[in-house]
Amino acid sequence: MTQLSDNTARERLRKTADQLFMIIGMGRSGTSLLQAMLSSHPDVMIPNETQFYTVIVPRMHPPRDLRDPTTFRRAIEYVLQTRQVRQMELDHDLFRTLSAAGPAGWDTIFLALLSAYAMKYDVGRVGEKSPGHLLHVERLTKAAPNARFIQMVRDPRGMINSLRRAPFGSRSVMFGINSWRRSYTLQEHWHETLGATRSQIVTYESLVQEPQATLERICTFLDLPFDSWMLAHDQRDVAGFGSWQQEHMKNTLKPVFTSSIERWREQMKPAQIAMVESELGPQMDRLGYSLSHPRVRALALRKIGSSLLGHGHRIYNQARRRLKPEAL
Repeated sequence: MTQLSDNTARERLRKTADQLFMIIGMGRSGTSLLQAMLSSHPDVMIPNETQFYTVIVPRMHPPRDLRDPTTFRRAIEYVLQTRQVRQMELDHDLFRTLSAAGPAGWDTIFLALLSAYAMKYDVGRVGEKSPGHLLHVERLTKAAPNARFIQMVRDPRGMINSLRRAPFGSRSVMFGINSWRRSYTLQEHWHETLGATRSQIVTYESLVQEPQATLERICTFLDLPFDSWMLAHDQRDVAGFGSWQQEHMKNTLKPVFTSSIERWREQMKPAQIAMVESELGPQMDRLGYSLSHPRVRALALRKIGSSLLGHGHRIYNQARRRLKPEAL
């Protein structure tokens, strides 16, 4: 058990807030690969997805004001029992000490969580990767006003093709299109709002095709010296994902491969490709993705059918969450 004075604990929270970086973006866009690469740096660690503001905070019942000391202590104990935090195998007493060193609130608990993880591995920098935190950037900038955000983007055809085959994905192309559009709209907004010193957009394609050059740019953005161990992420000692995530994150245990970039050409039908390009053409053009322009009949009707399938997927997921909430 690590013993900390109150002043040391406060300083650790301050350091985490000042040097924190976040990997956010769309699902299936390479966030896990980048997490694995950066975690292979000898002075950096990134835990499994904390899903702190997307899952942990909303699921505390009732979600009361944590300024009450009793409720704050209860929230700390609740966080320690979530599966995301259990997977991190933290020193519980250290986490409690760090949590008590800042203002009572969720943001302090979040910073304490990451601080305890950094101290566990004795590293200078800690990051966080939860793609869904794209929806909580405003709150994150208040928790850590100097935090930097690496925003992952992928060719929507590749992302949607991958999402349709993921165990948690929807087979509806229009569902994927709408998800990609919402995410990229937010990413453009935050990139413009935060500016180039605090936001960097990275494409999945550049990461796998030019890993060293891309990682060097990311390291410059983070004020972090480049280290060649990041190119050997498949040899890392800490996987960086939970046991429940093994199936869809197993590729991060392999060397970088580029075969997934063009896989959509073989696995998607011309009508599906046409839907994506007709809906997202302007955004794809801004990102430098060339269009294939497949010729398809009755494209509008196909979009309607795919939208209905996506609507059914949303209803199914909502019902499943109500009837059988995901285990913490």
